[in-house]
Amino acid sequence: MQAPFILSSHRRIAITPQGWFDGIGRLDAKRGELDIGINHLGEGGLAWLLDAWGLFYALTWQGRQPRSLGQWLGLSRQRERYAIAAARPITAGELLRLMEGYTEQAEEVPHTADLRGELQALPRDAVVDEAFMRKYLGA
Repeated sequence: MQAPFILSSHRRIAITPQGWFDGIGRLDAKRGELDIGINHLGEGGLAWLLDAWGLFYALTWQGRQPRSLGQWLGLSRQRERYAIAAARPITAGELLRLMEGYTEQAEEVPHTADLRGELQALPRDAVVDEAFMRKYLGA
């Protein structure tokens, strides 16, 4: 699993740089778990992520974590946990189908429209790979 990631969050696309999860949660690729603070958009909003190598990971919401004392006192956010499925390749067509109905996080960061446009330029059966990700992410 290699950052940066393309993350499906509440039916929107976000680009998450190296260390992004460290600031709001914990990504444990070895255990296949993602713990993240619940934000203002609510819980259970993450669906999948695509890593810098073009590998696709489905995310399954496992529920809220029990509150800690700090969370009860309002010093930190409650956390939710996601199971991370095994990595697999994904085609441009499949990714476009998953993104149907997605909107923009904000007008200034049109990640959803940008990604959709790049994927539509590929043949539907083309596998999203490291070269595509490098081009899309500008690396």
